[in-house]
Amino acid sequence: MPLKNGNEKVDRLMIIDPNRPDNNISGGSHEIRRILTVYSKAHDTLLQKLDEFADRDINGTAFSFLGDLVGGNFTAYNVSRQALHTAYQRINSGKLY
Repeated sequence: MPLKNGNEKVDRLMIIDPNRPDNNISGGSHEIRRILTVYSKAHDTLLQKLDEFADRDINGTAFSFLGDLVGGNFTAYNVSRQALHTAYQRINSGKLY
C-alpha cells in the first residue's frame, strides 16, 4: 500500500518506489506546479494557433504553429540549410563549381 501518512506535500507528485511500495520518492518534484503551468500555457497557445490557422486567409503566406512556443530567429539556420541543399544538388548534377 502506498505511503499515506499525511506527510505528503500537496504540491508534489506521488512517485512510488517500485521496490518499496511504502516509499514515496517524489522529492525532486517540487517544481511540478511550474511545469504544469508552462504546459498549460503551451496548450492554450497551440489551441489559439489552431483557431488562427482555421480562420486564416489562404494567400500563400507561411504559417507557424510552433513559432510562439519555441520562438527564435531561424534565418541563419535556413540560410545554412539552403546552402547545403544547393551543394547537394550540385554534387548530384556533376557541377562542382
